This record gives sequence, structure tokens and C-alpha cells, in this order.
Amino acid sequence: MCIAIGQAASLALLASAAAAPRPLTSEQTVGTSNQQATSRSRVFGNGTAIVPTLPPSSDTERGTAGPAASAAPPPAPFQLMVNYQRAPALGVGPLLRFSWAVAPPLGISGMEEEDGVQETYQINVVDAASGSVAWNSGVVRSNASINIEVDARRIGLQPGRAYDWTVCTDAGAPSSPTRLITALWDGFVPNARWIWASNVSASQHFANFRYVVPQGLFSVTDGARTAPELKTALLYVTAWQEPTMLSAYKIYIDGELVSLGPGRGEADVLGQNSTFLHAPYNTVDVTKLIRPASVIAIEGMAPLFSTPCNLHACSDTNTAGGGVLAQVVFGFEDGTSKTVATGQHGWSALPADAYYNPSKPSVSIPQLTGETAYAKLLEFTNAAVEVVGWRTLNTVSPPWPDAVESTYQAWDVLVPRMGRPLTAYTPPTPTITRNASSARPSYLVDFGRDFQGGLVLTVDDADPGTVVQFITGELLLLNGSTDATTFSRIDPSNTWGYGFNWTLRSGPQTIVQHNYMLFRYASVVVVEGSLPKGMKVSAWGVKYEYIDEESHFISSNATLNAVHELARWTVDGGVLDTYTDSNTRERRPYECDGLIAATSRGLLQNDPMWGRHSHSWVLEVPTWPVEWMQMAALLAWLDFTSTGSTDFFTTYQSRLYTRTNVGAIDGSGLVNTSTGRHLVGWDPAPTSEMFANNAHTSVCNGWTIHGLEALAAMAAAAGDSSNASAYATQASSLKAAMLAAMWDASAQRFCDGPCTDPRVNHHGGITTNYFTLYFGLVPEASQPHVWREVVSAGLEAIGDYGAFIFVNALASVAVDDGSALVNTLTKCDAASWCNEMATYNATMTTESLGVPHQTMSHPWGTAAIPAIVHGVMGVKQTAPAWETFTVKPQLGSLTWANITVPTIRGPIVVAATRRTLRVAVPCTSRATLCVWAGQSAMTTLALDGNPVAVRADNGFLCADDVRCRHAPRVLVAV
Repeated sequence: MCIAIGQAASLALLASAAAAPRPLTSEQTVGTSNQQATSRSRVFGNGTAIVPTLPPSSDTERGTAGPAASAAPPPAPFQLMVNYQRAPALGVGPLLRFSWAVAPPLGISGMEEEDGVQETYQINVVDAASGSVAWNSGVVRSNASINIEVDARRIGLQPGRAYDWTVCTDAGAPSSPTRLITALWDGFVPNARWIWASNVSASQHFANFRYVVPQGLFSVTDGARTAPELKTALLYVTAWQEPTMLSAYKIYIDGELVSLGPGRGEADVLGQNSTFLHAPYNTVDVTKLIRPASVIAIEGMAPLFSTPCNLHACSDTNTAGGGVLAQVVFGFEDGTSKTVATGQHGWSALPADAYYNPSKPSVSIPQLTGETAYAKLLEFTNAAVEVVGWRTLNTVSPPWPDAVESTYQAWDVLVPRMGRPLTAYTPPTPTITRNASSARPSYLVDFGRDFQGGLVLTVDDADPGTVVQFITGELLLLNGSTDATTFSRIDPSNTWGYGFNWTLRSGPQTIVQHNYMLFRYASVVVVEGSLPKGMKVSAWGVKYEYIDEESHFISSNATLNAVHELARWTVDGGVLDTYTDSNTRERRPYECDGLIAATSRGLLQNDPMWGRHSHSWVLEVPTWPVEWMQMAALLAWLDFTSTGSTDFFTTYQSRLYTRTNVGAIDGSGLVNTSTGRHLVGWDPAPTSEMFANNAHTSVCNGWTIHGLEALAAMAAAAGDSSNASAYATQASSLKAAMLAAMWDASAQRFCDGPCTDPRVNHHGGITTNYFTLYFGLVPEASQPHVWREVVSAGLEAIGDYGAFIFVNALASVAVDDGSALVNTLTKCDAASWCNEMATYNATMTTESLGVPHQTMSHPWGTAAIPAIVHGVMGVKQTAPAWETFTVKPQLGSLTWANITVPTIRGPIVVAATRRTLRVAVPCTSRATLCVWAGQSAMTTLALDGNPVAVRADNGFLCADDVRCRHAPRVLVAV
């Protein structure tokens, strides 16, 4: 059993004495420096090879001989998760899923090395406020470390409460305590109310709210003990909004922004309930921020429409104002708690339209109206009517009236958000350049890269009525000139941005934009009045939670490193609660965008719930292309392979099946594509040389087969053998029909449709080649031929969607040493990621590969991430939740490359050269490690210095069933 895990008093002592090991790190082995290499560089140049290693588990170094080392307990588990959320797990339950990564064995000198296999576990849950044990699982004999399911109600956990949990395995020490916060399973407290400001008119869009925490409510650790000591403070909050806007509320505590949202709705996928709920609430741990007399301030923004507006066409204008609902649960050391909710005494409110002055844009250039592809208003803020200090001062003058109950009608019941909260941060200090040729004070503000957030203007003093104009965008005029209309270098015809004015008062002031934009550049022009004294422009940023340490890539090729960073920042700084077309403009999720963005982000972050939340929304509101809807089964597949759970499949099984388009199979045995709106490729669409359109396209039939095969595998994993067999049979039959009608044996490739169809006439273009290779439809003997045709055509004129299929097709077949894929990723012609950076100074991927196309921030342009992970580094899972995986690097011209890939079982860390492979294997996974031999004379392998059985695999030399050890496994080809 675990060491002293049953006693709460000793738990903290053990946690500090035997802390969980840090995540795997990287250490240099080339050169004399021991300094850790960095992975975020975009500078063209050489790098240094780094080799993965594990840190010591405690004060006793691993591998140290002697009695102290032999008596040391195994390292503690790490990477604890609840409901697939990192710590702290927020708004979880009542169904809980515990997961953790098993730490490697010690590797004690003089003892036989053992694989890191868990035989038992014990979970301990402690009430975070009182410190008492809430539940202990006892010793459970099991090697399971993911998806440990527990009913929170059955074990006595309470809703709206914070708990700290630990786990130990075998006879080891417990992990570091990790927090979970339960959702409000029984709803908000009965006297909680949706609130808004009084005297709301039809045009009222903004309201501000205040609550001052009573002085005598609690004591804090470093203060006088006049009341029970506060141990936890949990905030639950939501507001009514339409999905395209994510600032329906912004909450500040003593002036610090702590939460904004709430974001789009979702279904209870974990509970396998497909009923979609439009009203999510967020859970935030504010324990470290709350003190006696703290000011809780909320900026509220009303929905523009009176019903959920999931699509672009919305017309039912809201005339009832808005609504904010919040509840703070204070937990005390004696186990008691107190809840403060909106609607109770103490909440005051003030209409805020006079300050934010929401109006239509003043700039008459379509790309700079800020209206994008959804309707909204911009903030023409008037600082003269600001209530100074309302977010921080205990009192304001005159006092605000009490908040009133909102008249806005709720759409449906509330649902705790399954994903992580949005993260507010401070972007880098911008570079500001004065435009000397402008008659008015005019400046170009460059924040260095695209980001999501809002502007902040600070001045020491100004003439009353001074007007400052802001125009934002993502792209500058390439010749460095100034546009005559906007008075700035921002390109008004080839960017998408926002234009608005702020009016200043006298004295010091700070104006903070409420809504977020996605932009890089801001033009700042004083259009009325003189230049304010001490004028400074900065910004606040917002993004979905991203943990830098979870992933890493660096190689000997600086261009490849820069391409990786371009894609990485796009799915880091360019996304919020869901994947979308682009948050610059459309802010609408699409299935295809989701397939690419969720694939890329899933290889960078151990966070399945971002994808699951997004998939849930887009399944409720599908888009129009038939091929996009066919991808729904692949979205479920991404969820299944990342979590090892069939929740998503089971919840949406019938919908997923229908959207494979299997119902369109006609008498020919093929999917008929003569009806519906189809997209074989997009922006640019394939030319007639690339693809011959017809009534049974290869691409649509391939998506149906691919989807049915995925559904068959998930049904089998869910124990649904009947449907698994039916899906597999349908996939096999359609595949046979496609081979019979579309396979051109003499050309060794598929036709674009039935070869004998007059519209096809045996034509098989590059589009069909890379799609059928990606789908795995090409017979094995012909794969090298089709692969070479794809390489010969090159990544040209096929856009971001085509690029994703193209590079994954190249990565699916081992024909060369990786040179073709590395060259594709690092080329610098017009259709390349390199060109986006070199010509347009892009910091996020564009809408169409190599073309600025007005928006520079499209997550579906991030195909380089899976190309590097799956292709260049050859890291591919071969069983759900990474139970088994392969590492088969194809480095091409690279001399070395290193990567960290996060998984639910722990990180996979790889350092590769052309003959050597070093891999840290998660301890509940099994790996196949391979070195590319090609036509070389290498025929044998050594694993950790010892000969090992070799399996030849299409040019690779492979060692199978490699398990974790105390140090990375080292495979050398001889």
C-alpha cells in the first residue's frame, strides 16, 4: 500500500519530501555547454542536438549504489488529470475519470533492470478547505492508469467544492496533491439570479457590476484571526451571449482580470447525452486573489440577438438587455462554507453604454469595419463619463443602485464547461513608429505577432474632447507607403481589421477595450485635439490555455524550426474555446478546420477537451459541404485515440454514421455525388487537369470509407459488435466497388471517378492521388508509384486543406529517407509556409497556403505539425490513448531532430540522428523503435548497448515491444 497516505496530517509532509518527478526534460550532449536549448526560435541558423533525460526523483540520484538508493521508494506518479483536464480540474463531476502517468523505475545500480509496470494504485481525496480525507480508494490491484471511473456522489464528494487528490502506485510515495473543483451538480443556489442594470432600454448593450466582499466574512493566513480562515474561493460564472462573441462577461478581482467568456455551448458528452445546451458556465479558482474587502467587478455585454445565433444569418434583435449569473463559494478551515451569488444583497450595477458608446464603425472601408462575417458593434469609448476606480475602490461616488433581475430569457439549462478556461495575459511590448509624413500625430504600433485581445490606451493628461482613432489589421502595405484614407501603413484592401475612435477627458486615464480582436498592427492617429501627454499604447491578450512545456521541437534546419513555430503559435495564440475558420473574421467552427486544427493541437497539448467541446458544437451546427460533414467520424476518432474512451462515439453514433454519406450509395455500389454541395478542394479549387468532376467522385467515396472504418473500430472498442461488423462490411463493400470501378491497373492509380464515365475518361489527377494515398486505399504494391507522382506534382496550388492531405499522404508511405517531406516543408516558393513568413512577415498561418487572402490567422493552415510529428519524426500511435506507438524518423537532409509529444500516458521524448534514436517511453505504453537503413549496409541494432532482435520494415530496421526504463532507450544501427 502507499506510504502513510491515509493520514491527512502526514500527506503534506510526504508531498514535500517526495515530490512527483518533473516532466521529462532535454539536455545537450553536443558541445561543452550544459545549458538547455530553446525551441521557440524563428532565427535562421544552426542548432544543437539535445538528448532526452529524466531528472532525479528525489535527493537520491537515480542509479546511485548503496543502501540509501536500494531503500528508496519508486518515483511518484505525475501528470494527474480528472475528466481529461489538467490541474486544477475545473467544474467536474458527478462522473469522474482519474488518469495519471506512471513514473519510470529507479534503475538502481547492481540490480536487474525492470520495466516500469504498475501493479496497484491507491487514490486519496482530501477536502481542500478542512484538510479531512473525503475518500480513499484503498489499494486496487490493477495496471490501469487512465479512465479510472468513479461516481463522485457515491463516494461522498459535494458539488461546488474544492478537493486535493493524490495517487500512489505499488509501494511508492504519493504524487503531489492536485486540485479538482466540482461543478454545481444541483445548479446555482436557489436565490441566485440573472442580473442586469436598471433602466435598460432597447439599445442598452453594456452594464457594469460590483460586489465588495464584507470585511468580517473571513480571515486570511497572514492576517488577524477575527473569523474563520479562508481556504478556498471558487467562482462560477456565465452570461448570455451569441457564440461569435466571447466577452459577454469579464470579471476582475481588485482590478485583475480573472475570467472572460462564457463561450459556446456543448452537450454532456461524458454522460453520453447528445442534448445540446447553449449556456455553459465557467469555473475559476480565485482562492489566491480573494481577501477581505476585495472588489469583484464584472463588465457585462448583452447579446445582440434574442435567440441562439449559431449561424451567420441572425435577425431577431435583442431588446431585453443582458444577463450575468455568478456565484462565489467561500470554503473555511472548519469545513463550513458561505455562498455569495448575483441577485443577493450587495450587488450594484450601472448601465455602461454612455462609456463604451457601442456604435457602427466610422471607417467606410469594408475590411476595416470590424463587422467581419457576423454582426457586432465597436466601442467608441467616451472617457469623460467613466466612473474612475470602479474595479478597485471599495466605494464609488455617487453610490451605484442595486442590480436588478434580468428580463432576458434563458435559452436552456446551464452546463459546466468541459474544457479549460480562457487565459488572459500581457502581450509583448509593441514597437511604436511615428509617421513623420502625416499632418496629425500618427503612429504604427507593431506587437510583433498576431494575437487575440484588445487595446489599452494610457495617458498622463489630455485636452478634453481629444479623439484618438484606432485602425487594426494583420498586414501592412508591402511597399512601406501610407494609405491616404486610413493615414497608416495598414493595407486597407488586403487585410481584415477594425476601425474606431476613443474620446479622452482631462487628467490621467486608462481605457481598456472590452471585446477582443485578432490583430498584429494598430494605426493610432490623434484626429481631434493635440497629442496627449505621456500617451502609451499596450494591449491585453487572451487565448485558450497552452502549456509550453508539454511539447517541443527543434532540428538542425532553422527553416523547419520556423515553420513549426509558425504553425504552433497559430493553434496557441490564435484559438479560444473552439476551433474556428479564423477569429479575425469568421469565428465559426467548420468540420474541416476542426480536423486539421484538432489534429495539430492534439500533438502539442495533452488536452482532449478542447477538441471534444469543439466537436460537440460543430456536430450540433454542421456546415454545408458534404465532404466537411463526412469528416464528423474522424473528429470522433481524434477524441477516441487521444482519450481511449468511446464517450464521443457512443453519444453521437447515429449522427456520425449518417454524416458519412453512406445513404448516398446508389445502384452502382458507389456514393453518388450528383446532389448536395461538394468541395473536393478549396482555395484554390482543383483545375480540370488536377481533377475531373463527376457524379461519383473518388474523394467523396474515400471519405465515406474512411469514416466507416473509423466507426467500425470505435464500435468494436465500445463492445457494439453488431454495428462494428455492419460498418466494417459496408466499408469493405464500398472499397471493393471503388477498386472495381475506379482503379486503373495500367496506370497504377485511381481515376477521379468511375474510369469509364465519359466525364472522367480514365483521368486520374494529382488530387485523387494524394487523397487515395491518405485514405489508405492504394494497393500496397502501387503505393510507391502513386507516392512518387504526388512528390513530382509537389505542394502547389492546393491551399491549406489540400496541404493537410498532401503532407499526411507523404508521411503515410516510407519510400525515401524523408527528403521529399522535409523539402516540402522547407521550400520557399510562392506556395509555402516559408514564403508566408519571408514575404508577408506572417506569424500565423494564412487562409490559403502562400496567399495573404485578407486574414493571416487560420488554424487549418497548420498541417506542418502532423507532418513533422508523424512524418519527419515518425511518432505515430498504433493503439488508442498511445498504448502502443512507433517511432520511425525519416530525417532526409536533417542531421538531427528532437521532439516531445504529449500523451495521456506521459510525454514521448525523442532525439534522433541518422543512425541513433533515443526515446523516453511512457511507462504504460509499448513502443516500436526504428532506424532508417534504406540501401545502406546497416543490418543490426543495439538497444541500450545490447544486441536486439531486428525486424526489417520497408527500409527500416525495427526493435519491437520496447518498454520504459529509468533512462531513455537508446537504439543504434550498426
